[in-house]
Amino acid sequence: MTEEEVRKQFFCLDCGIDTINEYYMVKHKLWKKAVGRNGMLCILCLENRLGRKLKPKDFIKCPVNDGN
Repeated sequence: MTEEEVRKQFFCLDCGIDTINEYYMVKHKLWKKAVGRNGMLCILCLENRLGRKLKPKDFIKCPVNDGN
């Protein structure tokens, strides 16, 4: 896989922005409902797909979500 192909894996599936610096994890059931497959979404596009704003309870308790 070329470097360009690797970088494209970090582009939002909907709007196409580079999400490489936007790390978050939501609950698997929520992701499956919104996306149904692997890929990346920026938070705004995930909220658009869900039709609502994300809530703290939507996120998995893990280091990537701890805000540090």
